[in-house]
Amino acid sequence: MSITTANIEEVALSLPADSRARLATKLVDSLDSVDESAALRDARVLELRRRMSKIASGEAEFVNEAAAFERVDTILAR
Repeated sequence: MSITTANIEEVALSLPADSRARLATKLVDSLDSVDESAALRDARVLELRRRMSKIASGEAEFVNEAAAFERVDTILAR
């Protein structure tokens, strides 16, 4: 059986929020081979940590793609 991105995604999304945040950090860090300035990388890491903190504290929550687009549509319709 081969592992697909969809399989990994399904398992990753079933993890607790703190585990997903840790995984997200590792995945983003793995993109460091992409050419970017140190300032941009630092800003990206700072923003990721801010978001992880909000998720860990319960101030923010993960939503699925459909819910996210529904929220955007609602905001844009105002």
